[in-house]
Amino acid sequence: MNIKFICVVLLFISINCYTQTKEEVYKYITQSEIKHPEIVYKQVLYETGHLKCYPCSLQHNNLLGFRLNHKHMDFDSWQDSIDYYIGWQKRRKYSEDENYYVFLKRVWGAPDMTKYVSILKNIKI
Repeated sequence: MNIKFICVVLLFISINCYTQTKEEVYKYITQSEIKHPEIVYKQVLYETGHLKCYPCSLQHNNLLGFRLNHKHMDFDSWQDSIDYYIGWQKRRKYSEDENYYVFLKRVWGAPDMTKYVSILKNIKI
């Protein structure tokens, strides 16, 4: 491979790999209509490897790992994925009376929800 080509590809990747900062994401979540924003922020950190996992969900602007037909859903912006979560909470009929971790166990759909919830509870923000 040509070294010039490699440099161009690396430059393209570095320009297009800007992601949001943790502060930007936290602020957006806490200022939105999301219920239990701290827990949702922990989900973002977990699902994206603390906003470092580009091939996982960041390349899809999908901060919460939403999938459709076993593939990550694509969003136009990372904010759109947060906005989608707001609708997701409403569609799943979350009630303020229900413990949010219990709600997640009931509807999130990860293979081992007990482990998932345990991990979320241990993430420090």
